[in-house]
Amino acid sequence: MNPTMLIKQGQEIEDLYSESDARLNPINVFLKLELMNNANILDAGCGCGWVSDYVQRKNSSNKVVGVDTYANDFTYARRKNKYIDYYVEDAVALTIPDNTFDLVISNQVLEHVFSGRRHIEETKRVLKDRGKLLLTTPNWWFPFDFHYDLPLVNFVPVSIIGLFTKPKFVKLYSRRKTMNLLRKNGFVITTDIMKEWIINPRGLYFGCSVPRRISKYFIYSLHILYVLSPLKRLYLKIALHFLPQYYIAEVHK
Repeated sequence: MNPTMLIKQGQEIEDLYSESDARLNPINVFLKLELMNNANILDAGCGCGWVSDYVQRKNSSNKVVGVDTYANDFTYARRKNKYIDYYVEDAVALTIPDNTFDLVISNQVLEHVFSGRRHIEETKRVLKDRGKLLLTTPNWWFPFDFHYDLPLVNFVPVSIIGLFTKPKFVKLYSRRKTMNLLRKNGFVITTDIMKEWIINPRGLYFGCSVPRRISKYFIYSLHILYVLSPLKRLYLKIALHFLPQYYIAEVHK
């Protein structure tokens, strides 16, 4: 379930994550690889601010700003952490000056904006030269859609989906399209987090719920197949073609 929906049902932000929350795995990977101090960080499409809050508490020397189009989500976010500034902004049309941030977090946002190209262009604009982007997004080829909690929905036309349920604005990108989008805007992918997990899944946290346990077994199964595979590079290429996308990228202006 979307964290924002949990907030609207009256659940506090501290209940939305813990150190063992699987959704924080990409964030934790970044924080371990990129030791940032006194950095300016933008959480683009921050929702109820749970990632903003987590990142700020991990290193209070960093200045974190959260933006989203839904102001109602900020009520709980501001009460939870007074050290974060929240603004109503569109991730594809930011009013923030150029070269402001050292890091932009785009956590499950790309698939929800009307123009992924504009979102990445705006991300590049507000980042400093050699600034970092942490981008997480689903994969069009992944056989299960977590927005609808149904298999193979991403292969079904929206007109048909509308016959059974209210269509959601979700535009999924394949791995190739996401990488091309980043490269055309001057980003260099420095870490393919999913690839690193397949090679070595140690240190990942999954929690105790059934879906999280399934995720754990899934990742470790991919790792075992990688270890056993005689053609490791080919195996990685095929596996990553279908899997969710988690990237750390650096912008070169």
